[in-house]
Amino acid sequence: MGSGQTAQGTGTVRMTYAEQSLADWLKTHSNAALDPREIGRAFPHVDGIEFAVAVENMVRSGKLRRTYRVVAPDGSFADHEFSDIRQIPPKLEFRNGQSFDTDNAEVVPLFFSVR
Repeated sequence: MGSGQTAQGTGTVRMTYAEQSLADWLKTHSNAALDPREIGRAFPHVDGIEFAVAVENMVRSGKLRRTYRVVAPDGSFADHEFSDIRQIPPKLEFRNGQSFDTDNAEVVPLFFSVR
């Protein structure tokens, strides 16, 4: 049975282990950003592909909001966040007004709980 499917004859929706783990985490971290680079450490017991599917299902159902941040040359995030990866300009500023080219910069999707 796939994610979000109804158990036959019961009318109940079963969550996968990854979906339940994510839902439990969100209950205690409602203001935190879920960073995919940290998933292995935060959820070592959950298969990465199943977790990616669970996150995408929660985005589609409106439980999570996805934004994109660009990693600056010093390893921090640049000042702006973007709702669409195509909105990222060729140059961005980071600390003290320094700018950098975004062409080869790492772009990280972050996920936030929607209340």
